[in-house]
Amino acid sequence: MGQSCPTVRHGHARALASCRLFRDIGITSGNVRSHGPAHGFTLIEVMITVAIIGILAAIAIPSYTRYITQGNRTAAESFMFEVASMQERYLVDNRAYGANLTALGYTTLPASVAPNYQITLTATAAPPAYLITATPVNGQANQDTACGVLTLNNTGDKTAAGTTPSNCWK
Repeated sequence: MGQSCPTVRHGHARALASCRLFRDIGITSGNVRSHGPAHGFTLIEVMITVAIIGILAAIAIPSYTRYITQGNRTAAESFMFEVASMQERYLVDNRAYGANLTALGYTTLPASVAPNYQITLTATAAPPAYLITATPVNGQANQDTACGVLTLNNTGDKTAAGTTPSNCWK
């Protein structure tokens, strides 16, 4: 069989079987690999794989970005509804709406809202009314041009000042 197997000693059948195993996976005495079929990928196979990954990335990345943008907008809307609820409670207790977020007990914006939106609250005394405005900042301002600035008032009117504001509020 040409080269001897490093594990063959004393002519044992088990040792001969292990020698065949070593030879089948390419290990022979002297650590020289036997010549057999080439293993690996061709350049065409690698290029096809890269092309498929590129196509999937071209579809997935914009979709993921839209998902993140909508999630950020939903967090801002949820906070605006929370502020509106706090305003109604404040009205019942004080016969007027709170003048700002601090009057309602909000010293800071939630961590899910603060990096993406600036929330402002304006209130008028006569007649009692308020307007909550969420202005996108940082990356959200660039990615959410469809909705832009969101507003919510004391009558429950919800508006968006973007390029296509019809589907902005959930």
